[in-house]
Amino acid sequence: MSSEKYREQRGSYAEDIQEGKRSLMVIHNYYYGWKGDRLVEILDMHTTDEKLLREAVDILNSEDSIKFAKDVAARTMKEAWT
Repeated sequence: MSSEKYREQRGSYAEDIQEGKRSLMVIHNYYYGWKGDRLVEILDMHTTDEKLLREAVDILNSEDSIKFAKDVAARTMKEAWT
């Protein structure tokens, strides 16, 4: 689910980033992305500033970290059903 769709349903944008959660996509970006340190810096702020939240989402998208996490989830579900 995209952050925009989530916001429409829950009234919040990038809630995991606001809470500073270290999800699979964050870990992937930290180790394989160019801006992992900046992403962690934003996570540590526990900010609700939409500009910073969008920056964090852009960082995750720029290194395909969101796609990576979705692919891992899909592969895990497929293996579980098999």
